[in-house]
Amino acid sequence: SSDLTPTGAIQFLDGSNILSTQTVSGAGSASFSTSALAIGSHTITANYQPTGTFGVSTASLIEVINGDTTSTALACQPNPINIGSTAVFTATVTSANGTPSGSISFTDNGASLGTQNLLSGAANLSYISAVAGTHKIIANYTPTGFFAASSANCSEVVNVLPTMSTLTVAPPTSTYGSPITLTATVSPATLPGPSTPTGVVTFYNGASAIGTDTLVGGVATLVPGTLSSGSYNLTCMYSGSSIYATSNCNPVPITVNAAPTALTLSSSKNPTTYLGTVTFTAHLTSNGLSAGAGNAIHLSING
Repeated sequence: SSDLTPTGAIQFLDGSNILSTQTVSGAGSASFSTSALAIGSHTITANYQPTGTFGVSTASLIEVINGDTTSTALACQPNPINIGSTAVFTATVTSANGTPSGSISFTDNGASLGTQNLLSGAANLSYISAVAGTHKIIANYTPTGFFAASSANCSEVVNVLPTMSTLTVAPPTSTYGSPITLTATVSPATLPGPSTPTGVVTFYNGASAIGTDTLVGGVATLVPGTLSSGSYNLTCMYSGSSIYATSNCNPVPITVNAAPTALTLSSSKNPTTYLGTVTFTAHLTSNGLSAGAGNAIHLSING
């Protein structure tokens, strides 16, 4: 019977906000259309306001409004860079339904680098890093209006700074037993550098390590143990640091000459008598030092 068909009105709400009130049709229904809901989740409620002998009732649902799909691209240039050099990160956001607005938040391995507003769908950020390694850069798009969020990432490689190591040997020609001094100087290959290189230098005689020293003011020195007479090819290697790259020194040839000697001869009795005993002593010195005992020669002569 038509008497059982409810009459009255339906009030539509978004949360507590009234959207519209519509009269119940002869089929017992009411409809309301809108395109004004913001992006996000909405609790939509329909409250029945009856006439006649019908009781009130209510119904609700969750309406999810998604933003228009966007795509974010991230350009990291140049890549790689050295510590202290500048890269520029450019994020571009596009959509099939217009030019997105909003902002881009940039992070470096999870740490915030800053937020830039989109201008004509793009945002730029200048970047300087003091930490070598691979940095994961993420650009997160936070939309305004009816656009959906999106993100992009790149891997920016930051290299340690190149260095130049130079070896000097003094004196370049030596005599066995005389000390020599090896001096390594390490400097940034591109001046000026952000700081003076620190770390350790290892010194080599050919392929064999002969000692190490820690840089002080970019300089390391070594006075090696006594080298035998002969020709040598000395070099060194800087081990690098968190800022500076390793580098090899130039090889330096040196010559160690044999130590000069002096020989003296003495007699225990000169003159002596026939058949008397005389001792001859030869004494060897080198660089003013005794090089060893001489030989004593005994000769008996009848006097």
